[in-house]
Amino acid sequence: MSTNFRRGTEVAEEASKSQGGGKFSRLDYFTIKEEKDPTRIVRLLTDASSWITTTMHPNMPTRPAPAGYTGKWPQSMGCVCRMDSYKGERTFPQYADCFHCITPQSDNKPRRKNERTWGIGILRQQNADGSFSDVMKEVEIAKDDGTKETRVEPHYVVFCQAWSNFWSTLDDHFKMRGTVLDRDWKITRKGFTMNDTDYGIVPFDPVQVLLPNTTAPRILDFRDPEILALYPDIPSLEEFVANQASDDFYDRFFDVRRPQPSFGKEGAAAGAAAPATTVVTPATEPAHVASVQSIADRISGLPGVQNVTGYGPQAGAAAPAGLTSLPPQS
Repeated sequence: MSTNFRRGTEVAEEASKSQGGGKFSRLDYFTIKEEKDPTRIVRLLTDASSWITTTMHPNMPTRPAPAGYTGKWPQSMGCVCRMDSYKGERTFPQYADCFHCITPQSDNKPRRKNERTWGIGILRQQNADGSFSDVMKEVEIAKDDGTKETRVEPHYVVFCQAWSNFWSTLDDHFKMRGTVLDRDWKITRKGFTMNDTDYGIVPFDPVQVLLPNTTAPRILDFRDPEILALYPDIPSLEEFVANQASDDFYDRFFDVRRPQPSFGKEGAAAGAAAPATTVVTPATEPAHVASVQSIADRISGLPGVQNVTGYGPQAGAAAPAGLTSLPPQS
């Protein structure tokens, strides 16, 4: 069955099927957590017409860590609601239910939901001479032959934000200019509690770059196919969001009705569900869940909800000298 993402204000085409979670370790969530460091510069890679909106379950308590996991396991995580729908059409009709929707809280009230909108971008930095460059990040890529390759690439981030205090400002610029992909953006967080968070979003003027084997500079605009060709491995927003609703993701982090996939010997970062190779049921899991109520009792007994989503560094190594708005070319 197809996945019916909401892009902008319309239902989208079928999303690409997720091919496993290892690739998503390249993506960090965009976040600003420190009041003393409230500003980021970003370059958006998803235009407003392609933003994806989903219903979310925020801060859902997780099941215990699977066998073989060696890192710090989150006590709670947000996730896409598998019963998300738009104008009566389900986004994920391939799934029979949503574990969180059928599992009430201990007071029998339904689990919380909210609407969030998604996009992809690159962290950027302003250099001493006033120019802009990509923040670079070292990543480990799994190859088809089973080996791994370490490389340096632009620091890609995924945005999962509320419309009211984040995307609405960008949408105003989109309506005025027809795009948000032709310039860098300064994003400043205002308020650092759950109830007062707001964002100031200010556009910079467009910058020009000189492409390889050319003599005339052009605006760095990610609608330009020749610019996009310099960024051949931009992560897929569709695959990332679809993975958040996948059986592998739900079984790994939430759904105690089903066996939990193992991370294997090496472990993996929380939030990036690795491909399942072995199915195990750790001793910390109940051997059988008799009813929905017992699921509710099991989940409500986990440690308290807290914001433990782990995001990567906010800055990386400086890009190479020269026309640093472009990624290094091999």
